Amino acid sequence: DGVDEDCNPMTLGPDEDGDGKVDLDCCNVSADGLNIRCGTDCDDTNAAVAPGMTEMCNGQDDDCDFEADEGLEDLTFYPDCDMDGEGDDSALVIFDCDTPLEAPICGETGFDGAWSSVQGDCDDLDPSRQDACGACAAVDLLVVMDTSNSMETEQQTLAAQLPRFVRALATGDIDGDGTPE
Repeated sequence: DGVDEDCNPMTLGPDEDGDGKVDLDCCNVSADGLNIRCGTDCDDTNAAVAPGMTEMCNGQDDDCDFEADEGLEDLTFYPDCDMDGEGDDSALVIFDCDTPLEAPICGETGFDGAWSSVQGDCDDLDPSRQDACGACAAVDLLVVMDTSNSMETEQQTLAAQLPRFVRALATGDIDGDGTPE
């Protein structure tokens, strides 16, 4: 309140939270009026907040230096619209010390997704495609069938599921007849 209630310029007032620091709004002016002495606690209702305290990832200024969450390592969060645990690294990412509270807006309809610290989902609207990325993600598979000593070709498209089931493709003379398949 700007008034020295106890008439002692050496005291600043009560320590409301018991952390040994007085509220920074509590100040005393010296008898000669040349010096002002103020408390240093930026939140005298919370003993976990005072000068010298360790900064925590909580959105508040724990050490009373007028900055919240400074000096903490930022983590990278990717939007995970299909909720498969992997985020879309081609989308806008968030750097923060903790998972963002607000869900990412996903898709044309704007539904809420989640955040993931794991990247790599190339089709973040389809939970079955988190590991179906790259050049083979939409490859047609050529299946050769042998019926009555003649070769018939049947085209089957496995599209996005191919990389999940086939880890290597064989080429060359697979059936041993001397002709590459």
